[in-house]
Amino acid sequence: MKSKIFVLILVLAIIIDLNCQNTNTIELKLINDAILYPDKGSLTTEDRLLELDAGTIVYGERISYLGNIDNNRCYLAVINYDTKNYKLLSNALVLANTSTLFPNDYLTLDASKDAEIWIPAFNLDIVSGQSKEIVNKYYGKINEYLLSHGRGKYKISSNFVISQISISLSYLTTYHYWIHNIEKKEGGYLATVEATDRLKRYYEQGEYQEDYLLDLPTYRERRTFGLLFVKDNKYMNIYLDDINHPLAEMILVDSDFYYALWEEVYSNFEADISNLNWPTRADGSMDYPIRNPKLLPTFKPTHTLTNDLKMRAKDSIDSAFFATLPKGEEVQLIEKGSTDTIDGITAPWYHVLTSKGYYGWCFGGSVKEVTNDLVYLVPMIIGIVVLLIVIAIIMSKKKNKNFQ
Repeated sequence: MKSKIFVLILVLAIIIDLNCQNTNTIELKLINDAILYPDKGSLTTEDRLLELDAGTIVYGERISYLGNIDNNRCYLAVINYDTKNYKLLSNALVLANTSTLFPNDYLTLDASKDAEIWIPAFNLDIVSGQSKEIVNKYYGKINEYLLSHGRGKYKISSNFVISQISISLSYLTTYHYWIHNIEKKEGGYLATVEATDRLKRYYEQGEYQEDYLLDLPTYRERRTFGLLFVKDNKYMNIYLDDINHPLAEMILVDSDFYYALWEEVYSNFEADISNLNWPTRADGSMDYPIRNPKLLPTFKPTHTLTNDLKMRAKDSIDSAFFATLPKGEEVQLIEKGSTDTIDGITAPWYHVLTSKGYYGWCFGGSVKEVTNDLVYLVPMIIGIVVLLIVIAIIMSKKKNKNFQ
C-alpha cells in the first residue's frame, strides 16, 4: 500500500514538474520588487495581496495581457507562486535563465490612453496622404474580407508590444510569441521566439492572413525562430534571424498621431495633421513626406529657394525633416510661422507647398519671393516708348527746321 502511495506521489510530482517546464509555463524571475494581485478581472490597489522581492523565482505563461488597475490600463501577467496564481505588472518579469535584456526604450511599458505605441511604418503614408486610395491600399482587402463575413469594418489595432518575456502582435486579433532567449547582436537585440498555441490554431483554422504586419513563418514551418530588433530612435527595423532578412519597419507614435490615423481610416480624410509629432530617426530625418494633395490643384509658386533647404514637420530647427528641397525649387507660401535666427540670419519660417504636393516648413532665410518679369518689363517698355516719343519729337523739329 505504501509503495502504491509513493508511486502515486512520484507520478504527481512528475506531472507538476512537466507542467512547470512545458512551453506554456516556465521559470521567471522578478527584476524588481513586485506587488501581487488576485487572478481576476478588474483590479484596484486595495486588492493587493503581498509583495515579492526582486530576484524571487516564480512560474508564469510568458504573456503580457492588457488589463487595468484602478481603471488605469496596464500590462499584466499571470504567475504561480507558492502553488497559487496571481497577477502582477508584466514589466517586473524576465526569463530566469537569460543574462541579456531588452533596453527599456525597446519595451512597451505603458498602456495608458496617452502612451506611445509601435505601429507599422506604412501608416505614415496614410496619415500624410489623406486620400481614400492610400487607405484602401493598406486596409481595403481586410475591410472587404470582414464585411463579406458580416464582421463590420476593420478596427485599427495594428501594433506590437515588446516585453522581456513575450512579443504580442495585434492585427485582426492578437497573437503572442514566447521569448526563449535574448542576445545583443548586429546593432540590435535578437530574440529567439516560439509561436503560441493560439497562433497555431489561427493557422490551422485557415483564417484570413495579410502580410502588412510581419511576414513570419507559420507554426508548421518553424516553431521557433529569431526576431532581430534594431532601433533608430522612433523607428524599429525588424528582421527574421539576421539583418539580411528584413521583415518590417515600425514607428513609435503618440496618441495624437494614432487618433489622426483613426480619423483617416474611419472618417472623411479630414484629420488635422498640422501639429502632429512625426516620428524621427536619430539624425532627425523621417522617411515619409507630409503631403497635402487637396492644395495641389491650386498650386501657384510664390517663392523660390536660394539654397538647398530641409523641409520640416514644424517651424523649428529641432523638428523632423522629411525632404531636402534643391536650390531653385519653386514653392507656394501657405503661411508664415515663428521667427528664428539661424547662422546669424533672422527670418520667419515659411509653411510651403511644393509642386509634388509636399507640405512642410522651410526657414525663410533662404527663401525669396518670386518676381513677375512684367514688373521689370513695364517700366522698361514705358521708358522705351518715352524715348521713342522724344526722338520722334526731335526728328520732327529737325525736319520742320530744314523745311523752312
